[in-house]
Amino acid sequence: MIELDPQQIQSLLSKIAKKNIAAFDQLYTHYHVPLHAFILSEGVHNEMAEEALNDAFMTVWDKSDTYKGNDGATFYTWLCAVAKNRIRDLLKKEAKHARKFQDNVNNSNASDNQSMMDEPFSWDSLKHYEETERNQIMSTCISKLPRRFRAISYQVYYQDKGYKQISLEQNLSEGTVKSRMSSARMKIKSCVSKAYSGISLWREQ
Repeated sequence: MIELDPQQIQSLLSKIAKKNIAAFDQLYTHYHVPLHAFILSEGVHNEMAEEALNDAFMTVWDKSDTYKGNDGATFYTWLCAVAKNRIRDLLKKEAKHARKFQDNVNNSNASDNQSMMDEPFSWDSLKHYEETERNQIMSTCISKLPRRFRAISYQVYYQDKGYKQISLEQNLSEGTVKSRMSSARMKIKSCVSKAYSGISLWREQ
C-alpha cells in the first residue's frame, strides 16, 4: 500500500474536523482495504472485523485531531493502532457478555422450568413472550451496528423520527441518512434472521 503524502493527510484531516464528508470518503477509500486486511490478520471473526474497521474510521471522523504525525508514525500505522485497541475492547466485551449470559442461563434454568410447569398455558402469555423476544433481538441487532448506522436506527425505530429531522440533527444530507438507513436495515434483517435460525448474535459459528 502506498501512503498518502503527509501534507495531504493533514489537509484531509483538517477538513474532516469540519465534518467534510468528501475528505473523509477520500481517506476511507484509500485506507479501508489494507486496514481491513490488518484487522483480519489479528485473528478476529468477520463481524468483529467489520465493527473494528468502522469504529477506527469513526475515530477519524470524531477525533481527526488525534493524529499528529509528530512521532514519525505513518497515518496507516496510527490507524492500525486505533483498530488494535478497538479489537482488544471488543474481545473483552464479548468475553464478558458470554460469561454473563452463561451465568444467567445457569441461574435461571431451574426456576424457569418450574415456572413453566406451574403456570397454566395462556395465549396472552405466549404473545407477550414472543413480543419480548422480538424486542430483545431487535435491540441487540441495532446495538451491534456500526456507529454511523446505530444512532440513525435508534432514532427511526425507537424515537419515530423522520429522515429530514435526523438529517438536521446530525448535520447530514437527507440522502446520506436514507442511504445509511437502507444499509442498516439490511444488516438488521441479516442479524434477526441469524437469531431466529439459532445462530449466536455474539459470535459467528
